[in-house]
Amino acid sequence: MPPIRFLALSLLLALPITAAAEMQITAACRNVEKCVVSGTLVLRDAAEEISVPVRAGVARFDGDASRPWEMELRADNYWSPRQRLGATIDVWRTTPLRGRFATEKDAEALPQTFAIVVESPLKAKGTKIAKNTLDCPIAADGSWECPVPAALLDLTLRPKGFIPHYVWEKDLVTTAPATVGTLTLRQGGSFVAWLDRDTVAGLKKPATARLIRMASATGPQAALRLLAPVAEATFNGRGAVQLAPVPPGTYTLEITAPGFATSRLDRIEILARSESTFRQPIRLEPPLDLRLTVTPAVDPQGRRWRLGIGRRDAMNQWSAVGELEADTEPGIFHVKQQAPGLYNVNVYDADNNAIADRTFTVSGLSDAEQRIELSLIAVSGVVTVGKEPVAAKLLFGGTSGVEKITSTADADGKFSVTLPRAGRWVVEVTGDDVRSSVGVDVVAEKELKLELPDTVISGWVTGPTGERVTTAQVQLFGSEGNIGQRVKADGTFRFRGAPAGRITASDLATGESSPMMDVILDPGGRAENIELPLLALRTITGVVTSRGEKLAGAMIMAQALDGTTNLFEHTASDVDGTFRVRFPAKTRQLSITAAAAGRTIQAFAVPVQEAPVRLDVAPEGGTLRLLGSGGSGPLIIQYQGATIPLQMIGMWLSAHQRPISGDLVLPNAAPGQWRVCRGAISAETCREGLLPRGGTLDLELR
Repeated sequence: MPPIRFLALSLLLALPITAAAEMQITAACRNVEKCVVSGTLVLRDAAEEISVPVRAGVARFDGDASRPWEMELRADNYWSPRQRLGATIDVWRTTPLRGRFATEKDAEALPQTFAIVVESPLKAKGTKIAKNTLDCPIAADGSWECPVPAALLDLTLRPKGFIPHYVWEKDLVTTAPATVGTLTLRQGGSFVAWLDRDTVAGLKKPATARLIRMASATGPQAALRLLAPVAEATFNGRGAVQLAPVPPGTYTLEITAPGFATSRLDRIEILARSESTFRQPIRLEPPLDLRLTVTPAVDPQGRRWRLGIGRRDAMNQWSAVGELEADTEPGIFHVKQQAPGLYNVNVYDADNNAIADRTFTVSGLSDAEQRIELSLIAVSGVVTVGKEPVAAKLLFGGTSGVEKITSTADADGKFSVTLPRAGRWVVEVTGDDVRSSVGVDVVAEKELKLELPDTVISGWVTGPTGERVTTAQVQLFGSEGNIGQRVKADGTFRFRGAPAGRITASDLATGESSPMMDVILDPGGRAENIELPLLALRTITGVVTSRGEKLAGAMIMAQALDGTTNLFEHTASDVDGTFRVRFPAKTRQLSITAAAAGRTIQAFAVPVQEAPVRLDVAPEGGTLRLLGSGGSGPLIIQYQGATIPLQMIGMWLSAHQRPISGDLVLPNAAPGQWRVCRGAISAETCREGLLPRGGTLDLELR
């Protein structure tokens, strides 16, 4: 760097700046030895703009110097950033920077101008240039030439409507023009991030950044598409990365580097034709070693526990960490080289019973050690059907429970089992002549009595053309959970010991289902010769958007509004925003709920037509608080006349790590009219109100 020279600086700095005295302002060149500048010095404040001539690097100003003036030099071959009024102004000699823009598609028109953002990199010596923007014209053939300060610079080239180009640490000199060559412009969204200095200094190999959709997926093929990285790139030597092009949406930024824990930053918002920036430098941390302690260390038979561990990523998706056996010491488990995050642990015994389900957050060394305490209870009891003991297999927790413990009742109906807790349990009971589900309260040192009624519910399943179906599954929904069974070879089914409830069937081969039917028992406890007719299905297609942009990975749950079926269809929008659900061919109106990360949860009442259903989800919502929602009786939650299934509410709360029990607080609910009812829809049981965007709506149910 040549020495810096300017006129009479020491004398000028010694003179006080007052409103009365004439002020001399001298150009201080920062990249050349001599600074003989001729041009104009422009001074601005909120009230006016003044131009002062500059001759031989000196300007004289006789205005009110106490005002908050900003000054900027305009002179051929020289450039200065805007600066506060002072005795000197920092000036750089410029050099021509040249290049040419081409487009991916010939039909895309180039803008007439573009912006060059200049900034000194960290390694630059001497006076540094803060971030400044220069305007540059583009010729009809895409070529351009623009004077820029001759210095070591980071350059960002921003043609409007296209993804920016970055040129890092470009060494520009006054003795020769510089070029960046031909750059191909692409349209779309983009994202830029930086690592902090300590992380960059500690990298042995470059770090990799990936953008992954915060998406819900309901099948393996959809998951491969939705959860695959949308963009991937390597951080450069100064710790910067640009990911492009990126479709509009909400993403998780995943950063990996050897020797560091994987870092995940959720809810990165990418807009169409815009560049998003993570403003704070990202710090990578060393991986954590987790230590999990299970007490008691072994089960009542002295056998060791086994753990299944998963970690949650974007939009409530769980990825398996692995299955662990205890270390040399029973009850102690180590999981090495893990990243911070939300973890789920299942405890299994030697018989593969799911004894416990625990979730915890690990953010650092302080919570890398977790203790799982089990309150095991040994209980025994008897199973009866109509007061007669029966042999059966028992599943405490039921098929859909997170805790699942099996036991067997002998010919006298007697059984024993060790459970991880007291309290209410749903037990599925299956045997040669019994199939039911019953609820029971488990109390320590008290015999359990699983008393099933002497009932029989039987019938058969038929297809849309009346034939018996042999590939159907029948589900019976009772007050204490549901129980299912495959039909026999002749298409018949039989439940013994089950209470009255509602029953339906679905064909495992075609997906066709029957309407939900109420089971009415006769005085003898029988409901026989029930025919469950499967209804022919049609495929209904749709597309989900937000702000008019296609929305990938949105959770979709649909139900019929006209009573043709009581079942739900659950899916997710694909990478192009499309989705498909199947309903009986005679269904004429649907209630469809859509929810996506970074957007709202919103329901739509839509007619079924030949044209695809179109759902535009509000990008921003408010907070819906259902006070007293933890009381007795089922809830009916509606948005502008369309019902949102409680299963969807639970999934949305889980994705936002909100409690599902107690008063429900629904985050980012779509703005509009909401109504909640307890048990039935009536003026006495319902409360409703208008939720504004960014506001809160309280609906009191107590």
